[in-house]
Amino acid sequence: MVDPMTMLSVGSSVLGFIDESNKQRDIENRYLQNRISAAQSRDLQIQQLNRRAIQEAERTAGMKIDNAIAALEVSERKVVAAGEAGVGGQGLEQSLAMTEARRLRNNTLYNSQLKGTLDQIELEKMGVDANAQNRINSLQRGVQPSFLKMAVGAASSAYATELKYAGNKSGSFLDSIGFGGTYQGLNSQPLPAVQSMT
Repeated sequence: MVDPMTMLSVGSSVLGFIDESNKQRDIENRYLQNRISAAQSRDLQIQQLNRRAIQEAERTAGMKIDNAIAALEVSERKVVAAGEAGVGGQGLEQSLAMTEARRLRNNTLYNSQLKGTLDQIELEKMGVDANAQNRINSLQRGVQPSFLKMAVGAASSAYATELKYAGNKSGSFLDSIGFGGTYQGLNSQPLPAVQSMT
């Protein structure tokens, strides 16, 4: 017959294992949900940054077109004015070259500003990625408890309970699972004599 206290001890260990399994499953579920939320938030922020990059590129392209139109208008006015005044030659060519140089200098400035803005957006994307990773790492993952460890703990607890409450009765629960028997202790049998090496 199985001792009730031993059964209670084994049952308590099994229930503890089930409770820990459920707890770790909940922790893992919270981790996975947090990971999904962090990834979604990161994706939305990166989409916004990509949209901003496109807008900046379009704005710069518009400024370069306006710059080209303005340079063309200035050049045409200079040609008309020179024609009306009856002036031409090297002076007109230098004036037109200066207008083209201003157009190119402005385009270089626009390109440099765009590059700086796009570089800044890339740094912001890296920051968004780092924040998402930190958010993911802020929660620990669930770890499934070891069934073997639970079984050894249950057997050990059952053995201790059996010794305390039931003694080593023949037919006990521990005998039925192969853990029973009487402990003899170290002094129950004499140690064998040590043989001399000579």
